[in-house]
Amino acid sequence: MTNSGFFQLFDRHEREDYNATLSEAAIRQMISEEFEEADKIISAGFDKETLKTLDANGQPFIPTRKSDKFHMRKHTACQQPYYHGHSFYEFIYVLSGECTQHFRNPERKLTLKKGQACLLPPGTVHSLEKSRKGDNIIKTVIPAKLFEKCADNLKIGTEMTVFDKTSEQVNFIVMRLLSEYYGGADYSERAVENYLSLLFIELLRGERDRDGHLADELNLYFAENIGSASLHGFASTLGYSEKYAGRMIKERLGASFSELLLSYKLQKAAQLIEGTDLPIEEIAREAGYNNPSGLYKQFFASYGMTPSAYRKMTE
Repeated sequence: MTNSGFFQLFDRHEREDYNATLSEAAIRQMISEEFEEADKIISAGFDKETLKTLDANGQPFIPTRKSDKFHMRKHTACQQPYYHGHSFYEFIYVLSGECTQHFRNPERKLTLKKGQACLLPPGTVHSLEKSRKGDNIIKTVIPAKLFEKCADNLKIGTEMTVFDKTSEQVNFIVMRLLSEYYGGADYSERAVENYLSLLFIELLRGERDRDGHLADELNLYFAENIGSASLHGFASTLGYSEKYAGRMIKERLGASFSELLLSYKLQKAAQLIEGTDLPIEEIAREAGYNNPSGLYKQFFASYGMTPSAYRKMTE
């Protein structure tokens, strides 16, 4: 399938989903086919209008999407945000634009941008914001049995995983999966299984590099915001919630944001003390301290000596 073919496919998805919203019968059929609690959903009056105003606490219950078949489809503009869980794995990949998800914890938000992806295991409750012009978001439904078969012995999918930097190979595999799924060629089911296995392997290979990438992003943020650096500010640059970013930093880099910031500031101060003749007061400002006393206190706690003593020792 060519690039123009993919975009024609996405346009078709937009038309099909929009037309479905115009039909009460189509909506009821969709609910019956896709949700475990179909009767309960219909009796609760869920429709495209009421979904607009619901949040995680406002919904009568959290519906669960179901599927025992592999499926790929664009996240179309007519789909309304609502909180739901699912009995399958869901892989979300942003081909262009961005995709923002909300979770039951109101402080938790995830924004994926072009080339980023996430894998959500069964039971994850989330809500996707409406797709906008320029957003090409591909949602892939992977039934649990198929996932276990294709991810056999691979350490992936035990919890929600964000892939903030994927390779061109991942993009290629996602496009090939779309081609196989919609192309209808011989042995397409077997091809889908093999491409899924390759996708998981390529994502895990990228995991090896992402810790270094995160450290680079963090150091760049520190360098540009040394006097005002905050976890909230860094999380905003990535499109993550503060809580999620803090947990990610701790898990990947083995230290908290505040610990890494302190280490960066002290290393910068030590480099300036050793490599320049700047007064300690000016070095404190360059290292992001509001006053020299803060530098003196933290420097002594870390190095066991004052900045002045360190300068004499390194002369």
